[in-house]
Amino acid sequence: MFKICKNLILPILSILNLKLSAETYTDLKIIVDSNCTKCHNADGIADFLPLETFAEIKPVAKKLSAALSSGKMPKDNTGFKDTSDGKRLLSWLTTGEDIFGPPPTQCPPPPPEHLLMKDPRDLTYAMISPIIKIICTGCHNPSGQASRYPFQTFEQVADRATGMLKQLSKQKMPRGNPEFRFSQDGRALMGWLESGKDLTGGDLGGGVDD
Repeated sequence: MFKICKNLILPILSILNLKLSAETYTDLKIIVDSNCTKCHNADGIADFLPLETFAEIKPVAKKLSAALSSGKMPKDNTGFKDTSDGKRLLSWLTTGEDIFGPPPTQCPPPPPEHLLMKDPRDLTYAMISPIIKIICTGCHNPSGQASRYPFQTFEQVADRATGMLKQLSKQKMPRGNPEFRFSQDGRALMGWLESGKDLTGGDLGGGVDD
């Protein structure tokens, strides 16, 4: 999974198949202070390139890693890059997480599975109710045009499930949207009305008027 995602953060690491270093400036500061800032400070012989803070190091990390790899830095200590501290510093300058940005913990999650992909027999009112609220209750409420048949609770919907299914099948519901039955939401709603887990096994009552 990481190989799929990491090129979103740093393409070069994907190409080289490198992982970001878990160490940060806080971990390496003592090494930097001991080997770099003696010269690279505001009053040192390398005052043109101070390295006393993370903000000063981050923009020139690539330049510093090249100097360290070639043995040009630290001055008069060409073997430093082969020491334990040198290797840690070089690894951080090359792939430091706080320099190049943290990798994503995971790929973006896939979109939620639509209810239509589930077996209608596994669907329940709790799963379907958001569709009913959007599509039906605008008219089917005590103050709406279809106040005679409110669909605001499970009991109200269950009492008219057969009629709702019939009206959806005939493309008479929802009003003004006859193609709804062919949509994913429409097909899921019809599947639940026909064989939903919490609707089966009993008398579903009469229907909405034709």
